[in-house]
Amino acid sequence: MIHEQFNHMEVYAFQKAKHNDQFCGDSYFFTETDEYFLCALADGLGSGKEAHESSMVAIAEIKAHYEQDSLEGLVRRANEAMKQMRGAVLTIFKMDFVREELTCISVGNIRLFVHSSTGKLTYPLPQSGYLSGRHCPLKIQTFPCEKESSFLIHSDGLDLRSPRQIGWRTPSIEEAYRLLLASISEDPPDDVTFLLGRLAK
Repeated sequence: MIHEQFNHMEVYAFQKAKHNDQFCGDSYFFTETDEYFLCALADGLGSGKEAHESSMVAIAEIKAHYEQDSLEGLVRRANEAMKQMRGAVLTIFKMDFVREELTCISVGNIRLFVHSSTGKLTYPLPQSGYLSGRHCPLKIQTFPCEKESSFLIHSDGLDLRSPRQIGWRTPSIEEAYRLLLASISEDPPDDVTFLLGRLAK
């Protein structure tokens, strides 16, 4: 378990490899500045070492350039880095504290849910495909994201039958994290990663 308490955002992260393998094919990165919270999750195609390397390279590009590049620019960098690699799916989003909005780009089957303090659940629709080094048209989506909103981003290893089963209204985000954790087997059939966070008041 990874737990980070920033000025604006509290985040819990969990990751486990398929069948407790040495290599997990998922990689992630998140950070906060005075103006925004940024989060990215990549899932290398397949599993094992090659999937791990692909997702790590994609996230390394984002981590190295997030301060000076747009979301679209970051995804294009990650896509370019997939040449000669297996490839990866990727979702990246930014929560702007000043504008109170969330902007995201999602390529592939990583899911993102955003729950507002008023109870509205938003699910940005991902575009099909994956990052492979070839040209990839990108769809940028923007949604309102006010204070006390929560998010869940996860790879397809998390068997989430309904986003409504998440404890969005629990007093603490840790309680919601524990509920999700209870649904994961000791020997997962796929790499599983999820990040859960909540904005402060």
